[in-house]
Amino acid sequence: MGLRRGELLTLEANAFKSEYSAKDNRQIYWLNVRQSSQRDSRLDAPRLKNEYSQRQIPLPEALYYGCLEYVSNWRGRCTHGFLISTSNGSALSSRGLTEIFNSLNKHLSSAAKSQLTYITGRNSFSPHSLRHSAAVYRIRAFRESGYEMSQAEALMRSFFGWSHGSSMPRRYAKAYYQEQLSTTWFDKMNHYLDGFK
Repeated sequence: MGLRRGELLTLEANAFKSEYSAKDNRQIYWLNVRQSSQRDSRLDAPRLKNEYSQRQIPLPEALYYGCLEYVSNWRGRCTHGFLISTSNGSALSSRGLTEIFNSLNKHLSSAAKSQLTYITGRNSFSPHSLRHSAAVYRIRAFRESGYEMSQAEALMRSFFGWSHGSSMPRRYAKAYYQEQLSTTWFDKMNHYLDGFK
């Protein structure tokens, strides 16, 4: 969902919401991103970046139920209300999240590392890498849904917790356009090469 590190670590277990929308004639699901009011015993207590970080993010139904499943059956017994816990029941820290990604990166195959290096210039990934990927995916989805770029950028600001004047949506729009250009170029090249068969 493209959450910042601090947003993920301050999420509470009850942040997932659902209600029936008569207007849409369907159940809708969302995530409340808020600064927690709970006492936080972590040494470097995570915080939201700014006032725009507090928002509601629409969730796919499968992700909503997957998160409820985690809270009910996998989170374990905790003395805190934060969503993500360690195996001993304490709230996951920023350092703990870094260690998880370090472990994941150690287990990447050589092919995966090569692909990462080719695409990103780095042979590892981080929580911020996932935010970047989510932003490019989201702007693509907005554009494919028929939104003009200015509308897509406004929606991006709301979805990702950026200020109204933030230039971040343009940065991700550039990545989107580079992706579009590559796809178009490869399609044309494949069509050209098919002529030699």
